[in-house]
Amino acid sequence: MRKHLVAALALAAVAIAASAAPAFTGDSGTVTMHITVEAPAAACLTVSPSSLDFAGPAHFSKPGAGAVSDSVEAATLTNCGSASQTVSAVGSDAVSQAGSWTLASGAGNPCALGPDAFFLLLDSDSGGAPLTLGSGFITKTPTLVSPTQGHAWGAGEFAYARFTIYMPCEGSNGAGETKTFTVGFTATVAS
Repeated sequence: MRKHLVAALALAAVAIAASAAPAFTGDSGTVTMHITVEAPAAACLTVSPSSLDFAGPAHFSKPGAGAVSDSVEAATLTNCGSASQTVSAVGSDAVSQAGSWTLASGAGNPCALGPDAFFLLLDSDSGGAPLTLGSGFITKTPTLVSPTQGHAWGAGEFAYARFTIYMPCEGSNGAGETKTFTVGFTATVAS
C-alpha cells in the first residue's frame, strides 16, 4: 500500500507542477516586405532640326538624265535615353495643292516609274560623327537605320543624317510649287 501511496503522491505532484507551469500557446508574427522593380528602359530619340530644305529650285528628271537635290543641312539624331536602341526610318509621299508624288522604293532615275514618283536617299554626313548612318533609300515601310559599327545606338550616341531627293520625271505635277513630305524616325530599346 505504501507503494501505491507514493505513486499517488508522485502523480499528484506532477499534476500540481503541470498546473503551476506556464502554458505554451501558439503565436505568430509577420514581416511586410517591399521591392521596387525597375521600370523598363524607355526609348528616347531627338531629331534636330525638325524641318529641312533642299537646295533648289530643283529640276525634274528627264528620261536620260536624273536630277537630284541634297538637303541644305543635316539632321542630328541623338539617343537621349539610357539604354541602347535601334532606329528605323519611314518616309511619306510629297504633297502640294497640285497633287502628290509617290515615294517609291528603288534607286536611279525615277523616270522609269513614270511621272509623280520620287526616291529619297538617307546618308551620313561627312562631318565625322562618332556614329554614321548606313546609306539607304527611305520607303513607306519602316527601314532599320543601321550604324556602320553593327551595333545598337548606345546612350548619348548621335549621327548626322543628310537626305538626297531623286526628282520625279518631267511631266509630273507641282511645277513652281513647294512640296512637303516627312521622314519619321522611331527608336526601340534593343533587346
